[in-house]
Amino acid sequence: MNSQSSFNGAENWRSSFNWAETRELLEYAKSSENPEHLDYIVDIDDHWYVLVEVAKNPNTSLETLQKLLDEKMDSQGRPEREIRVAIAENPKTTSEMLDNLFNMSDECSVRAAIAKNLNTSVTLLEELANDSYGEEDHPEFNYDWLTRKAVAEKRIELKDKSLEMKELVS
Repeated sequence: MNSQSSFNGAENWRSSFNWAETRELLEYAKSSENPEHLDYIVDIDDHWYVLVEVAKNPNTSLETLQKLLDEKMDSQGRPEREIRVAIAENPKTTSEMLDNLFNMSDECSVRAAIAKNLNTSVTLLEELANDSYGEEDHPEFNYDWLTRKAVAEKRIELKDKSLEMKELVS
C-alpha cells in the first residue's frame, strides 16, 4: 500500500464513514514519517483511537502534540485519557507539556506514563514519587501508583548519579 495513496484516501473518509478507510487511516497514523500528514489527520479526525496513534507516533511534531492537548477535548475539557497517555509516552513530548499533562490528569495511567518519559523534569519526578494519589483513595489503582512511584524514584536516583559522575569528571 502506497503511503501517499493512504493519505489521499484519508481526505474524503469523513464524508461517509467506512471501516476500511478508517483502518487505512489508523494504519497511516501509526506508520507515517511525515509530520505534516500527521497534523492533517488531527485536523480531519475526531476518533480517539486514530488520535492515539498520531500521539504515539515519534514523527509527530511538537506543534501537533500541543494541538492534541489544546483542541481535542472530552466532556471534561481535556483530551481523552488514552490520548493523554500516548502524548506522555511520546519521546518528543517536552518537559513543559509533561507538566501540563500532570496538572490536567489525576489518573494513574497518565501519571505513570509521565514518570517513564525521559523528558520529565527532576522536580516533577520528585512530585510523582511523593504523590499519594491511588495509594489509599483508590486501591484498585495501587499497581499503577507503585509503578509510577518506583520509576520516578529510580529516575531521580539515576539523574543524581549522573550529576555525581559529571562532577568527578570535571
